[in-house]
Amino acid sequence: MGSSRKYLNAFLFLSLLIFASGCKKDDSNPVEDNAPATFVGTWKLTSLSATVSGQPLTLTPDQAGTQMTIVSKQDYTFTMTTIDASGTKVNTGTWSVTGTNLNLKYSDNTSATYAFTVTGTTLSIKDYPYTHPLFGALLIKLDFTKQ
Repeated sequence: MGSSRKYLNAFLFLSLLIFASGCKKDDSNPVEDNAPATFVGTWKLTSLSATVSGQPLTLTPDQAGTQMTIVSKQDYTFTMTTIDASGTKVNTGTWSVTGTNLNLKYSDNTSATYAFTVTGTTLSIKDYPYTHPLFGALLIKLDFTKQ
């Protein structure tokens, strides 16, 4: 995944150090649909969540200092644009769905696989592995809203 992962790691590290509040618990059991067609569209990042030292932490993109948009097309191509303090980064590639996994192959020939769900107009990328220098290994969740 290369440089896009580096950008995400950098802003998450800064965000987790700066913000220590803002949690929300979701007790609902929505119907999830991981059919490939549900991933097609334009998705805008709306929240980042993790459990840090036993405490839930949810940040908005503004709090995290980042914006991210994924545009996925029916021809199985995507464009991911990330804007943060280091500037604008655009990644392109192809995507596929296998069960509950979203597989991304970037144009630089790197790839990544994420557990994901689509519930209505919400895309959640779950259990994204992140190692924080102070808190150790974390699994984060990225939530996007379909535009």
